[in-house]
Amino acid sequence: MGFLCLLRSAMLTKIDWYIVKKFFTTFLFCMLLFTVIAVAVDSSEHTDDFVKSNLNTTQIIKQYYLGFVPWIWGLLYPLFVFIAVIFFTSKMAVRSEVIAIIAGGTSYRRWLRPYLISGLIFATGLWFANRYGIPKATAIKNAFMAKYVDIPTGGNDVGRCNTCFYKRIDSTTYVGIKYFDTTSKSASVFFLERVRDGKVYYNSVEFDAVPAQGGILCTNGRWKARDGSASGTTPYRVFFKDGVLRGSP
Repeated sequence: MGFLCLLRSAMLTKIDWYIVKKFFTTFLFCMLLFTVIAVAVDSSEHTDDFVKSNLNTTQIIKQYYLGFVPWIWGLLYPLFVFIAVIFFTSKMAVRSEVIAIIAGGTSYRRWLRPYLISGLIFATGLWFANRYGIPKATAIKNAFMAKYVDIPTGGNDVGRCNTCFYKRIDSTTYVGIKYFDTTSKSASVFFLERVRDGKVYYNSVEFDAVPAQGGILCTNGRWKARDGSASGTTPYRVFFKDGVLRGSP
């Protein structure tokens, strides 16, 4: 009732109600459309994680998507509003409704009143969501990710990586790359780790990337312990061609 009294006090006409209704219905349409797309993309990306979690569909929805959906709403909320304004206003312009409104003696400032009122309502809704709803949803999503997706791998200082390559070069040394991008054919992290008496010694590694036979050969590796206690070279070489880790050329 308070909301209706506020709108009545703003002296909204039938045209104003028409614009507000168009704004809200288009906003809801954009929200539902992008939600379906986001869920489809996210589910395809985390299919392997869902299978490994041994959870059924109902459990995945309750433990993950009940948090993911509000989180993606909060992330894309301004985009929903922007697209809704552009979409329904352009549709009104195509139908010559805007021309009819202006020709009827309505000024541009008066025509913008329902837009401003709707924008204020959307901003208030987003404020309350960011304060009370979205943090709880984010906690649900992060709890699932921490338990089933971002599982620590022991010796690594990052979570499990689906775009990593590892190789054991001797009884105590492991070397590899992380976050390999098949498009740019590059990786963001090279690592060399030594395991002695169950303890991992971290090292930073630098390689020379040289074009070779249509691919990239990473050679002349130089490693240095992160604590500065030791350094040296490694004979390990990495060769990539067509986005695939291959043997030496």
